[in-house]
This record gives sequence, structure tokens and C-alpha cells, in this order.
Amino acid sequence: MKFKIVLPEKKGSILEQIIAGRGYGEDYFNTSIADLPDMYKMKDLEKSAERIINAIRNKEKIMIFGDDDLDGITATYVLFDFLEKAGSQSHYYYIPNRLIENHGLQKTFIEKVKKGKYDLIITVDGGVSSWEAVDEINSFGTDVIITDHHLIPQKLPDAFAIVNAKQEDCDFPYTMLAGVGVSWYLCKMIAEKLNMELKPEYLFWTAVGSLADKVPLDGANRIIVKEVLDNWDLYQNEITNSLAEYLWSGNSYLNRISIIRYLIKLFANGRDVDGEHRALKFMLNPTQRRNGVLKELFSEMYEWDQKLKKTQSLIQGINPDLDKYGFLFFDKNNEIDLECMGLAASFMSRDYKIPTLFLKEKADIIVCEARCTEGFDLMKMFNHLSEYLIQFGGHVKAAGFTMEKENLKDFTKQFYGYCIDNKESISGGWIYKIDAVFEAKNMDQFDSFLSKDYEKLLPFGQGNPEPVYLMKHFNPVRDSKKFKHHEMIFTDESEYDVIFDLKGSGINVLDFYNSSYGNI
Repeated sequence: MKFKIVLPEKKGSILEQIIAGRGYGEDYFNTSIADLPDMYKMKDLEKSAERIINAIRNKEKIMIFGDDDLDGITATYVLFDFLEKAGSQSHYYYIPNRLIENHGLQKTFIEKVKKGKYDLIITVDGGVSSWEAVDEINSFGTDVIITDHHLIPQKLPDAFAIVNAKQEDCDFPYTMLAGVGVSWYLCKMIAEKLNMELKPEYLFWTAVGSLADKVPLDGANRIIVKEVLDNWDLYQNEITNSLAEYLWSGNSYLNRISIIRYLIKLFANGRDVDGEHRALKFMLNPTQRRNGVLKELFSEMYEWDQKLKKTQSLIQGINPDLDKYGFLFFDKNNEIDLECMGLAASFMSRDYKIPTLFLKEKADIIVCEARCTEGFDLMKMFNHLSEYLIQFGGHVKAAGFTMEKENLKDFTKQFYGYCIDNKESISGGWIYKIDAVFEAKNMDQFDSFLSKDYEKLLPFGQGNPEPVYLMKHFNPVRDSKKFKHHEMIFTDESEYDVIFDLKGSGINVLDFYNSSYGNI
């Protein structure tokens, strides 16, 4: 595959090139928590808050239905802990285990609701596609409030209220909140009506869950994350303090982001049975009861690392046929752990810039995790191929589905056909958009950028990716010692034009060309 290269139009310093190329205005750098969108513009948020307040006052039995990714865990934690502070005496949570249960409100949970005679169900980070389940729960006389951030399906559940900014008739101006962001807004609305103060740590976990879910780091999401990073001491809490011996020392922006990434990695583990989750237990239980749970989380994190290495090794041995403009892998030999399928799809999609589907059999049906890059819409494709699917949902670039086994052959054929029909939107992503260019002889310009301006652009993520740099006329013999950030190895001593970004503390070389060829 030959990637195209798009150079920045503006000359000047590295920061000036990046700002001009991305169209960042002054407000991008100067927004604060006061600039968050008005919560009263979010459809059904006030209605939901009033229903929950009545439930608390009437001592109704409340169940929070979450999700077992960290967005769902943090969303559940924020709402559960807040309800306790608001005076609820009978509220519970249920976290489905995706290794055992399928996505959405399944029979096991519905039976639990019926048997437990719950008065109110509140979903966080999900539920907007579960119209059949909501109909059944309604038949018990139980109200359902859905809080979600996923794409809106053609048919909505008949819930008491649906809080999701992606609804067409919702006036909230920002549609890309994480599930925990919606949960935080719900708590904020209830707190205002009860004249309560929200604990600062709720915003901390909103930032953690948002980063974990890789929502775009612009608009409200950027404000939330930046507020936490800018005012780090204010948002520290008992949980992070109890993990202090495992976390980094230092007070830089990058150090704070490293701490959040470590928490994401640790709390991504802990799936349990019967609606429990060990990471959530750790977050909710008193400090003196945490040691055993923490030991289990560390053990699972180590096991996850081993699964990740196994997955990466497998991916390295796969070479997709790029003429098909997509890649589908059915794991018939059960080589990939179920919880690693999304990562496997992400690796392949990232490296080859094509829509990627990883499928495997689970409980007599096929489950899929799909990923793609900019320009392609997975949900649009799933809608087009919905006749083959049982259920699907997710985001434009990260989604999944379930399917009957007998549909695999026909679906595979139709998937590749769809990719070829939409090859222009796929090949449009085969580019390196260069954010800034500098000459290798002006290495001090890059060093100055890193020391003075780099942190102004943080945090990086979806919507604000790590910049891609082009260093022209790099000579390994002449310049390696000056380029202290990484030791790069090239095939000879010619001059190279090097395309790279930063990963952790080092250089990540994306591509390089012999300068004399005139490719760039």
C-alpha cells in the first residue's frame, strides 16, 4: 500500500503549523469547566432527574444496569455513589460479563428485575437498542430510564426517558459524550435540584472513563479531561491515594496522563458473575477491604498483558488482501481470547487503514468486533447488511454485532462487496496528514517545541491525535546524536525524510524515504 502525504499549508514554528492545520482557535486552549454546555438542553435529563428524586424520596428499589468496559464501570460508580449520598436506601447495580452474556439487557438481567421487584431501572453506557427488553420490563410495572451515548437505532425503546444527545430532537450542542459523561450530567442535574454539591472525584472518574472509551477529545470531553489535568490535586481521591505506591511520582501533565492510563489498564479487569465486577467493588468498598480485590486485579492485569502479547503475535502473521479494501477474520481455531477481539481489530485497522472484522463463535452464535479508520462508517455498513445480523450497535469507527452461524458465508461475501463499492471512502484514509515539517539540521526547533509548547496541545486522543511530524534530510551518521529522543536505525547512511509521531517517551517512526528520491 502506498500512503499519500498531505503537507501543512502554513509555514512557521511547529506549534504554529499544528494550530493552523487543525484550525484551533484561542477558545480551544482557554475553555474552562464554566464553558460546559447547558445541561437543561439535554433531552429527558430533567425528567429523569425528577423521576430519580421521587424514587429516592419514596424509598423505591433502584437498579443501575452498566457495562463491563471502563466507561460503563465509571458511569455506574459515579451514579451509584451519588445516589447513596443523595439518600437512596435501596439501590443496586448489575454489570453484565461480556464473556458470558451478550451485549444489552439479556434474559438473566430481566429475570433478576422481575424476581427482585425493582421499581426503577437506570441504564448507563447502553440500552438504547434494547427495545424488546424494555417492553418486557415495562410489563412488570417497572420504569426504565436509559442513559446512553451510542448511535441511535431506527427503533427506540419505549422507556420512561431516554438521555442520549445523539437523538435528533435533543438540543444539547455536543453529541460525543462518553457514557460516564452522560451519567455525570444526570448526577449534576439531580444535585442542583436537591441543592447538593457533587464530589470532585466524580469529574475525575468521568475523565478516566472518557479517555478509556476513546471518545473525541474536543468540546465538552476536552473541557472535562483538561479540567482534571489542570487541577489535579483538587480531583484526587481516596481510590487514587490508596494506589499511590503503584503510581508515578512527579507533577507534569504527561505524568498525570500516565497515571490515568495505568488506572484504565488496571480497572479494565475484574469481570465477575451475577452482575458483579471486581473493579467496581474496589471503587465502592472501604479501604480496609480492598487488598484482596486489588491483588486479583493486579493478577488479571498481568494475565491481560500475556493475552495482549499473544494477540499481537498472531496479528503479525496475518497479511490481508488489500485489493478487497477490507478484512474479515473468523477465529475458527479459537486463537484469540474473546476480550481481545476488539484490540485485534484495532491493530489491523490501524496498520492497514481498512475496515476490519474479527468474528468467533460464542454460545451457538457468532459475535463480532469491528474497527475502521476515518472516512468509513461501520454502523452504516451494518444497517446495509442488517438482514444477516441478530443485533448490532456501537460507534462509527468501533462497533459489533451478533449473527446466526448459517449467515457467515453470505455475510462475508456481502461485506467484501460493500467494501469494494465504498473503496473511495476507504482509500481516502490512506494518507499521512503531516501536522508540522522541520529540517533535521534545525533539530533545536523540535526540542524547543517539546519543552515549551507540546503540553499546550494535550490531552491527545480521538479528535486531537498526537501530531505527525516530517523531519526532512535526516542523516543517521550526522544527526542521530542530536536526535536524542530515539535511536533510529536505517539501512544506509543516505539522507532520509522521516515521518514520525511520539509514543510514550520515544519516537514512533511511521515511514521514511530516501530524500534523494524526491518522494516528499
